[in-house]
Amino acid sequence: MTERKGHHFSDGAYVEFSGVLSEAHDKTLLEEMVARVVAEDRRIIVTEESTGNDVLRVVQVDGFVANPCGGTHVRSTAELGHVTIRKIARRAGQNLTKISYCVA
Repeated sequence: MTERKGHHFSDGAYVEFSGVLSEAHDKTLLEEMVARVVAEDRRIIVTEESTGNDVLRVVQVDGFVANPCGGTHVRSTAELGHVTIRKIARRAGQNLTKISYCVA
């Protein structure tokens, strides 16, 4: 699966991927995986990259892929607290998986 986009605001946070997530990956399993990363207190790395006349801000959770992002970020995963997976939408016909979540 490949990351496509995300919306990380409290009014409907989600991440969207190209590819269909296996049915073996249910909400409980994903929450356990996220809880491990939160507990590991991984640092958040923010860099800036020049793209011609513009500067692009890139954010990375230590050990994971970096993504462009313009929002506000925590300094480490431990600051997140509990993450609840609200819904996993698998759209095989569109080769898409959308995971909705909330952070408490």
